[in-house]
Amino acid sequence: MTHIPAQSLPESIAASGSKVVYLCRDPKDCFVSLWHFWNRFVSWDIDVAVRQFCDGISHFGPFWEHVLGYWRWHVETPSQVFFLTYEELAADTLGLLRRLAEFVGCPFTVEEQEAGVDRKLWRSVPWRACRG
Repeated sequence: MTHIPAQSLPESIAASGSKVVYLCRDPKDCFVSLWHFWNRFVSWDIDVAVRQFCDGISHFGPFWEHVLGYWRWHVETPSQVFFLTYEELAADTLGLLRRLAEFVGCPFTVEEQEAGVDRKLWRSVPWRACRG
């Protein structure tokens, strides 16, 4: 897992054909998470923080450039980059679990689905609690 922009990753990752999964968050959620994280270490005025986030001042670069880097890579090479949003994940966790398994080359077999292996795994996912 990384927060590094796609443009900053070593070229060897793209050249190797390594599978990349990119989870995109809503900008507001991303900002709030970032603000809470940094406030554990230093006091960061919310007005200053909002202004900096909107101006693209971040350790990881501007939000939209970060997202677009992975989106463009996904569009160019969908077999290498699996791009999903947190909202998609929350709305259809089981469906995305199945798609992710296919993406990494280990799809659930018919027998596994009939035995409920995918559903058992889905029920064990801790972020399901975030669905509300």
